[in-house]
Amino acid sequence: MDGRRRDCQDRTEAGLAARLEKVAVRLAADAPGLEKPGADLIAYYLSPARLPAGRPWSRKHADTQRHLCQRYLTPVLGAVACEDIKVSYMQAAVNTAPTAGEGDRVRLSISALTGAGLAGGYLVNPRLAQVHWQPGDRQVPEAVPAIAGETPLFVDPTAIPSHQDVAMLGKALAARDGSYELMACFAAYTGLSWPR
Repeated sequence: MDGRRRDCQDRTEAGLAARLEKVAVRLAADAPGLEKPGADLIAYYLSPARLPAGRPWSRKHADTQRHLCQRYLTPVLGAVACEDIKVSYMQAAVNTAPTAGEGDRVRLSISALTGAGLAGGYLVNPRLAQVHWQPGDRQVPEAVPAIAGETPLFVDPTAIPSHQDVAMLGKALAARDGSYELMACFAAYTGLSWPR
């Protein structure tokens, strides 16, 4: 790929076939960085030269990405050849985060790293970004319950009409037009607001 002559011999035919398959993938994907170690992929991702000159990362974002790569990605991916990086490696990297919030930051970093690796010829599999933090044997904080729709925070319970109030409104509206009674009941019991 880069003009160097390669030795493609192996002791077995199966071993030679596996080596040739990797060469075929590299050639078909035009990805010369596949043979390089994951440390080179991470260095490429963090390199300011990779980004457009007019839109560089902020100093804070660059420091955050450098920290996440150094703490979580380099220990797992650094010594692995890019062509051998599997989803399980990315999953292992994101799972080393101690909390779900930190895991989400690592996951976003992995997603961006995968995009850069695909564009730069270091990776060929976009599925590498499809990882999510798993707590394993760590304790997960309890989910905070959320109330859908109207709550007492927005409507005072005493302001909600009773069944008798709806029936009285329906009778009063029926005196004007019979269809208004149906509309009042429909709005009261379905949660729809009265047209204005």
